[in-house]
Amino acid sequence: VQAILEERHRFSSVYGTDAGSGNVNITATNGNLSVSSAGVSGGAGTISIKTNDGNLTTIGAVSSSNGAITLDANDGESGNKILTIGSSGVSSGSGAVTLRSDDDIVINGNVTGGSIAAIADNDDSDGTADVNGNIAGTGNLNSLDVELYASGGITAQISSINGSLAFTNKDSGNVSITNAVSGFSVDY
Repeated sequence: VQAILEERHRFSSVYGTDAGSGNVNITATNGNLSVSSAGVSGGAGTISIKTNDGNLTTIGAVSSSNGAITLDANDGESGNKILTIGSSGVSSGSGAVTLRSDDDIVINGNVTGGSIAAIADNDDSDGTADVNGNIAGTGNLNSLDVELYASGGITAQISSINGSLAFTNKDSGNVSITNAVSGFSVDY
């Protein structure tokens, strides 16, 4: 399944599923995008959903049996573009989950994958350094390895890591990482 949503289409919400092992690729060329749900139920099919200049919000679940999932909220000009993970979360059995935003990431649902990378303030990719991006929210991260990168602060809940935790906060704000299972916390 591949869809390129241009501004003239005025889509605000997208639903897509591939019952085989194919890939789901959705790009909104201009404007905000809400994802009702997206899924690949067989094999290692991947999901890639991005905005070129807009907020990206998941309303329903985004899931792949074992494939990589990439959600990317880009900012083509000044302004704050936010990637928001809704309460239904994001899940891949063993694939990498990558969450990127040129500005902020809000994780309100659980995120599960073989590895998780959350990269806020991803301005290096487009050169529009306008907002110090932060990572926040109430959702849990569950993975072998978790990497968090921001420039305006990190607040994250970890419920399971069987490998490594890496975090970088480049400019301002605090880092607060809490483990919901064992009770460990990191405050930096």
